[in-house]
Amino acid sequence: MNGSPPSEFQSGLVHADSLGRLQVYVYINDFSPSNSATLATHGLVDALPSPSLHLVQGWVKPQNLEGLASLAFVTRITPPHYAQTR
Repeated sequence: MNGSPPSEFQSGLVHADSLGRLQVYVYINDFSPSNSATLATHGLVDALPSPSLHLVQGWVKPQNLEGLASLAFVTRITPPHYAQTR
């Protein structure tokens, strides 16, 4: 999987919900209804697509990250880049 190292997903930089799902950006090279359905089948929920950025923001259980990353149309998975106050 390209993108952030696994340690970044464990360092507190990622938001988690009450069900233990992590908020992630899934970068993909092809937006299609079929690929959206495949992401859901592999555990991505509450998906918000951003075609111009080639990413889908969503929530996934940690144990489903590897399955998402193995999909041919997924180019990388990263934690979101949260705004920070100065």
